[in-house]
Amino acid sequence: MSAKPYHAGHQMLVELAAISEITDELKSLELPINDVVAVFVSFSGRGVRKVKDPTDPRTIKQGARKIEKPKPGETPVFGADMKYIWTNILKPNLKLPSKVKLLTPDDGIGASPLGSVHDVCEALREAVDSESETFSVPYMGIQTPTLDTIINIYSDDQDIVTNYSDELMTKQYGDLWKSKSAPSIRGVGVPRTATVEISGTEMRNHLCTGDAAAFGKMLPPLPAAAKEEIANILMTSIEEECPMKRWPTKNESLLRKYIRDTILQG
Repeated sequence: MSAKPYHAGHQMLVELAAISEITDELKSLELPINDVVAVFVSFSGRGVRKVKDPTDPRTIKQGARKIEKPKPGETPVFGADMKYIWTNILKPNLKLPSKVKLLTPDDGIGASPLGSVHDVCEALREAVDSESETFSVPYMGIQTPTLDTIINIYSDDQDIVTNYSDELMTKQYGDLWKSKSAPSIRGVGVPRTATVEISGTEMRNHLCTGDAAAFGKMLPPLPAAAKEEIANILMTSIEEECPMKRWPTKNESLLRKYIRDTILQG
């Protein structure tokens, strides 16, 4: 998932992928039961572009550093901030089911979550083609019997069709795609109405208007201090037009937070 930012709807989708039994409430969704769940997370930004760091005397050809700058007319969510938030706030505080493994680029996956999903699918195809008895699941450090393996790819019911079309998946994985028996690769489209209907656009609007309370209500279950820290980082970075690590001074950012909190409480 890109998750800019990660919200309660994302959390619910992960929990549905990690269910251990189908309750009466879930029967209509026809969800599978999975043994393990990998969540691939991106550190990329949204609404930003990479430009040459003006403080670097080198040219682009010489390997000059690049920094993130907001795109005109868009709400920036900086990749550097998301890396900090995932590493220092979300991973330590999210309460995920035990069968879930949260993976970021720091764990060795690629920059693109979609690419990581295809890495796993391609590995299964290669195991089947080579008639290997065991399938080594990339990034997970586990092995499964190849002929018993089913990969379920989760997304909402619209994105699953867009990102994993029958044409694309059949071209790349042949009969494995939607095979009724293992080994198989399948798409699981979960309607947003079955999770928590939250709009990423709406969340980013709350960041722009400084509505930390409304933004916090859309985050997954986290300690109040963690929600406050996420909101403060993303809001201040929008105001400064740069990620946290490039804010002018810490004192100035704290002053902005104090002013914002005072206005909200008033």
